[in-house]
Amino acid sequence: MKKIVVFLFVVFAVVFCFAEELYIYSVSDMKLFDRVQNACKRNIELGDKLLLLGGKNLISTLNINGLRIKGEKLEGNLYLAMSKDGDVLKYLGKSVKIHSVYGPYAVFSAELKVLESLLDKQNYQFKIVRLKGGTVVATQRVEIKAGISNPVIKSYIEKLDRDYMKNQLQHLINYQTRYSFMPQDKKLAEDMKSIFSEFGYQTEIKEFTCYKGKSYNIEAVKKGTSGKRIYLVGHVDSTSRKPKVLAPGGDDNGSGSVGVIAIARLIKDIKLKHDIIFTLFMGEEQGILGSNAYVQDLNNTDDILAVINMDMISFRKNLKYTFILESETFAKPFVLKMAEICKTYTWLKPEIHYRAWGSDHVPFLKKKIPTVLTIEKEYDINPNYHQVTDDMRDIDFEYMHEIIKLNLATVLDYSL
Repeated sequence: MKKIVVFLFVVFAVVFCFAEELYIYSVSDMKLFDRVQNACKRNIELGDKLLLLGGKNLISTLNINGLRIKGEKLEGNLYLAMSKDGDVLKYLGKSVKIHSVYGPYAVFSAELKVLESLLDKQNYQFKIVRLKGGTVVATQRVEIKAGISNPVIKSYIEKLDRDYMKNQLQHLINYQTRYSFMPQDKKLAEDMKSIFSEFGYQTEIKEFTCYKGKSYNIEAVKKGTSGKRIYLVGHVDSTSRKPKVLAPGGDDNGSGSVGVIAIARLIKDIKLKHDIIFTLFMGEEQGILGSNAYVQDLNNTDDILAVINMDMISFRKNLKYTFILESETFAKPFVLKMAEICKTYTWLKPEIHYRAWGSDHVPFLKKKIPTVLTIEKEYDINPNYHQVTDDMRDIDFEYMHEIIKLNLATVLDYSL
């Protein structure tokens, strides 16, 4: 399979090379983004930058006042590198030319001979994809107005119990480690099942087996009347540099698991139109193994309206209001609906990313199911990420509370 992937990259690169000599330009004035995008269709939006692809004299042909930027010649072909562990550049080394970096993303160009060695480094923490014009990787420009507030939704949002969330998070941290494919997996699954069962839900432990061994996902079902389904998911496993001994997994992903549990607890007595499926996955930290197995077992997906994934929702450092909605472009209507709900019921500022990977939303998206990951903006600079220090010390419950409010409001908006 790896040889096939490399071959396809090389074929694309050869075609690209013979097409024309390309330069890349970086526009940082966001006031010009719309005009530049209309004038140059070969653009890549990367957060606070708009990258343009074209010839050596591209800027003079656009005829836009105030646009004075110099281009860099591509050294080979253009790619996007993505990393979940906070330092995308460490994977790339000095053999490539870096053109732009934005959080976990790096846009770079590289010669064909360098590409294969980089592809060999790919894993569930690091990925490379080819880039072409007309792509939105990440956008800060979410120009959506708040909708009309529903008093019923607002009343339930106000009932979210922050003390309950703190207690549940501490309960998960007290496991010391929730690393998957270990003897304690079954105990954790039984514990999570008992929590959902206490809410009155039909609850099931779903065993799965993969090359790593055997583990368990936990599913709880709140029945509706329409025959349609909405999923609220997160992974409950954890990891660290000493995963079998100490991996408290407070932010990653005790926070998201607690979000699923807290919403399940709050809406247990509400009559809703659609089935709400609450699912906690194991095996995410070893390569989204639990969610892959779970989605493979879904017989029919036509009746799934939406999936919301919560992964790392409790850390912030410099950006008080910003968080990320991550999906793929085919699910854009759902993403924008969530952005509207966000502005209606929370003080959060959404940033939208359309390069989904590395968490449990990905298997659903591969099935073309509208799915969104809600995740903290600054996960790439969290000093506790995959460390033995990922406990209660840097958990921001106010921030976590707001993201859970968004996801609760979305479930209710779709289901009341």
